[in-house]
Amino acid sequence: MNRLPYLWVALVLLCISACTRTEQFAEQSAAPEADQTQDLPPFPTIEQKTGADHLGIPVQITNSIGMKLNLIPPGEFIMGSPVSEPERVVDETQHLVRITRPFYLSVHEVTQAQYEQVMGKNPSYFSALGNGKDRVSGVDTSQFPVEQVSWNDAVAFCSKLSNEEGVEYRLPPATTNIRKTVSAFLRFRLARTYPLSR
Repeated sequence: MNRLPYLWVALVLLCISACTRTEQFAEQSAAPEADQTQDLPPFPTIEQKTGADHLGIPVQITNSIGMKLNLIPPGEFIMGSPVSEPERVVDETQHLVRITRPFYLSVHEVTQAQYEQVMGKNPSYFSALGNGKDRVSGVDTSQFPVEQVSWNDAVAFCSKLSNEEGVEYRLPPATTNIRKTVSAFLRFRLARTYPLSR
């Protein structure tokens, strides 16, 4: 059985993390950019390299707005947490997940600059013009994750970017039921679906 590294699961789950703890977010946003990659697995993984070689496609691509996307090849992995994990919640039951088609997943959440480039506006609280501007005064927030974005806003971003590039972008599979379960604002990632080129 081909299992993807557990940390890729964490990347997918990050796309549905709600930005409801503004105090904590402000502190994290002020941290140096280098911290963004400290918990990522080695790149590329054996599975990514093997999948890319088999499909004849690159392991990483960069799109028209400078967003880096990494290949998520077909395979299987266990999602969820063991019963023994501290602070585990009921909906974290371990189960097998099978990825049947390759796709690219953005390395980082959509930034304020990327969102503004596509949508023509920046709704972020922690930005030069946002309601939290006093907390980030003098800080370039363009590379911070865009926040105060609803599920519908994220879908609209994907749709507009898809139309501009001629390829399909959408929210990763783990976010498909988010509008039913979360009413908070999101920070989000993108998935670029197969076929992987124009």
